[in-house]
Amino acid sequence: KEEAANKSYQSKINVVAKSDIKDTELLADTEVLFTQYLDEYIMVEAEENIPDIKYCSTTDNICEPTLEPDQIIDNRMRVFTNNLEQKTKKVSTILGNIDVNLYPNEVMMCVKVNDNSKIVCSEPMIVEEEGGFFNATPCKGQLNYCDFTNGIYEAQDADGTTYYFRGTVDNNWVKFGGFYWRIIRINGDGTLRLIYSGSEATGPVTTGEGTQIGTSTFSIDDSTYNDNAYVGYMYTVGSLRGTGAESGIKKVVDDWYEANILGKSYENSISTEAGFCGDRTPSTNSSSINNSGGTEKTETYYAPYIRLRTNNQPTFECSNNSDLYTVSGSSKGNKALTYPVGLITADEVAYAGGVYNTSNSSYYLNTGQYYWTMSPDFGGSTAFGFIVAPIGSYDDSSVASTRGVRPVINLKADVELTGDGTITSPYEIVAN
Repeated sequence: KEEAANKSYQSKINVVAKSDIKDTELLADTEVLFTQYLDEYIMVEAEENIPDIKYCSTTDNICEPTLEPDQIIDNRMRVFTNNLEQKTKKVSTILGNIDVNLYPNEVMMCVKVNDNSKIVCSEPMIVEEEGGFFNATPCKGQLNYCDFTNGIYEAQDADGTTYYFRGTVDNNWVKFGGFYWRIIRINGDGTLRLIYSGSEATGPVTTGEGTQIGTSTFSIDDSTYNDNAYVGYMYTVGSLRGTGAESGIKKVVDDWYEANILGKSYENSISTEAGFCGDRTPSTNSSSINNSGGTEKTETYYAPYIRLRTNNQPTFECSNNSDLYTVSGSSKGNKALTYPVGLITADEVAYAGGVYNTSNSSYYLNTGQYYWTMSPDFGGSTAFGFIVAPIGSYDDSSVASTRGVRPVINLKADVELTGDGTITSPYEIVAN
């Protein structure tokens, strides 16, 4: 129209990759297919009569294919995971030439066919060096490995959709009650789950002992710790899910709550409905809890052990209501807690970026310290629970070991916050 003559229009288009598309769906109808043959190499195969393939590998999810093999044979190239295999080097890129100082190393293969603008990438692969050989394994949808991203993601818990923080985020800081906290997640009921990370005296702390209120053994001061019951945040010897006695770490957490939160005006902002899961479900290949008194101990592997160490499939669900530690005023859980405070779970550590027995310094829960989670690992002659290690992994530790303590609380869903969540402008609750 006349009024638009000689005028220009500018716009910005954001193109966002949809994260829930599976790699198999993405690759089904494209020009390039990726297949793993045994443990030797990843095969990249193009459709027939395609003269030119460009490819590259990446460890940071950003890859612009520019390298070209000297010769394409049957429109295929092999990416060897064994750096000693070089018989088809002319059409290969050797993973041994990739910097693999990080362990494990996450690698993707990306291909551009002809001069088409479309770039197709493989599933991420875990690349590990063993005895001079580089072995690649597709991620197969596992959460912890091959996840290059940081930010807020969603999953399900017993109350609905939960939104959790993952990776090297710096927008999940909260200042509450004279202390600094990191948001672990927004629970399915809308409450806000926080983990301790410093006091007004120390300021917000990301690493070191200042991220903790102190140290403690997990269980009671008992030099034997020779019963499976001691994996419990609360326990009864001879009972699978007993709550008759308090663990040593629960006493430390409760004492801190009494001294710093109880009776203060801001205590009313803490949810008494949300709970803390200490999943003591024995796995199918384990016997139940053994009684004390000289009976033979059978090693018990708890559900978190199978989920996290074997299957790498964390969950925000608490499989048994009796293992959901809540206060008496809650409508759910075992109603056994004195105060609405607990510990993080190993599953939450995994969602945030922790990997079993594997270094990861690039996520917000890595403090360079050993500290306890609430999740049991296995038990028999000695009881073991999950911890976060100084290298950022989650691991196991005897309940007799002294490790750091980081309390976890849940703020009510209706609290009003100011700030932007950064370390310099943390979220704070608006008065009243």
